[in-house]
Amino acid sequence: MKVFIKNAGELSEIELPENAKLKDFIEKMGIKDNLVVRNGEILSETDDLSENDTLRLVPIVSGG
Repeated sequence: MKVFIKNAGELSEIELPENAKLKDFIEKMGIKDNLVVRNGEILSETDDLSENDTLRLVPIVSGG
């Protein structure tokens, strides 16, 4: 299935197996230190992905 990724203002796409979960996406992309958001909702690794989902990567920033 095809999933779209928005990162730093750019849109790209990736192919994942049917019934993929967010964990599959994270592993394939090698994502670290980012939240993944779909339709304004932060996803967890166990969430299911669907064909043509658009996922946004949001860097985790902390400070004090």
